[in-house]
Amino acid sequence: MAESVFSADSQAQLYKSEDKHFWFKTRAKFIINRLKNLGLLNAEFEVAEIGCGNGYTSSKLINYYSHYHAIEGTESAIGNMQERLNADNINPSKYTLTVADITKYKFSKQYDLVFAFDVIEHIEPKELDLALKIIKENLSSNGKIVITVPAFQWLWTSIDEQAGHFRRFDNKSLEQVLTDNGFKVEYTSYMFLAVLPFYIAQRYLLLKQHGKSASNSHLEINPILNAILYGLTMLDFTILKVTKRLGLGSSLFCVATK
Repeated sequence: MAESVFSADSQAQLYKSEDKHFWFKTRAKFIINRLKNLGLLNAEFEVAEIGCGNGYTSSKLINYYSHYHAIEGTESAIGNMQERLNADNINPSKYTLTVADITKYKFSKQYDLVFAFDVIEHIEPKELDLALKIIKENLSSNGKIVITVPAFQWLWTSIDEQAGHFRRFDNKSLEQVLTDNGFKVEYTSYMFLAVLPFYIAQRYLLLKQHGKSASNSHLEINPILNAILYGLTMLDFTILKVTKRLGLGSSLFCVATK
């Protein structure tokens, strides 16, 4: 997997930003909204999350499930997650935290759901099939994988490079990867439709700067702009009530079964 994104300094900066940044808040809200809509918030389910990072989204999900196994390749991130869970007073019996590389980790059980939120774009193409094979082997007979990824290769910028991404996906390319590895895609929806013009403008500005931006500079956002963008993303949920899925956006949400 890409190494740069997992440095302790990067995780520390992320940890400080996640609670306030519109992107993290909206992504967590979107994931919960879709899981609820699809009947996947089930108190009887056992769940594993691959690449949980600092646990911002995980902390919003743990109490919905019987048990939550969070796996992350960086020890500093797991430390941040434990601090967050302690602050949120989440019962330690509800979760297990593990530092491990998914391509080398030996699971001890099968899960009803495996989450990989903005993870597979960080896995080198030559290792992606192995990672998906391991996930598939550790899903129960009717188990599902739930994925989010950055969308559309034409939105690629230096921010992707700094984040350790190998690619961005669209519906077709993500479904191809999953079906090639024995999964059947059940549902997809793009995310961040209402703020897509913001990301297009950001790409244009970065291209004018010859693609250069300070490391993790995208996390440093004016509070007023941040509030405006968060408010705009709430429009996505209004649209979802009518359309059930979004046809465009800067990220992609997917559920597939083994």
